[in-house]
Amino acid sequence: MLSILQENFKEQKQDPNRVFCKADFFHVEFVRKYSEYLLGEIKDQLSFYYTSNDYELFLKIFEYLKGKSKFSYDEYIGAYHNFVSL
Repeated sequence: MLSILQENFKEQKQDPNRVFCKADFFHVEFVRKYSEYLLGEIKDQLSFYYTSNDYELFLKIFEYLKGKSKFSYDEYIGAYHNFVSL
């Protein structure tokens, strides 16, 4: 996280005396880069036990959640049922 924050800080060419604040964690670039990082970590962990095709299948279910980053268990179950009904 800190590396991403530092990278964003340098890219934005902000005042060098400025300190990180809570809003930096919600900046669109930080969220995008951190999401990519976490997805890469998941892929690395899954690749030990599963194939690339399995990983792609794992990602596919999120299409049925319609891009939501937060969802209830019932929404997940509904997406899963739609996913497996293909």
